[in-house]
Amino acid sequence: LDGTPLNEISSIELAKKISYVPQDPILFTGTLFSNIAYGMEDVEEDLVRSVANKMQLTNLINRHPLGIQQSVGQQGSALSGGEIQRVGLARALLKNAPILILDEATSALDEETEKLIVSQIMQLNCTVIFITHKDGSLWNPSKIVDLNNSSTQ
Repeated sequence: LDGTPLNEISSIELAKKISYVPQDPILFTGTLFSNIAYGMEDVEEDLVRSVANKMQLTNLINRHPLGIQQSVGQQGSALSGGEIQRVGLARALLKNAPILILDEATSALDEETEKLIVSQIMQLNCTVIFITHKDGSLWNPSKIVDLNNSSTQ
């Protein structure tokens, strides 16, 4: 990683360099802000709001008088599946790691929202590894590994 053999990188340092978003991100009972900023210390609300907006959470923020400080309900129960995925994506982007792994992280999104999010993610200066059952061409990948027929393109 960056010229250093993986066996020479501690697991803690390696974890700092990777953001991972699963298909069903874990949300915690609390606010939208606290769920996006989870694991970050002293992060400014404006930065969290900016990342949230890039992940198409503007309507969610604006629909409640508390905005980004609104409750997400018990473990995200007040949000839709797509909103939960976008919170997970926002959390990963806020971490700003050089490696971003997305495992079906946009599966609950409609096509237009996914296009907007992919556009934002592709502007990042990081390596993106995405797993999808959908057509992956939207991501304009430099390499494709098709596990159905074990071919690499």
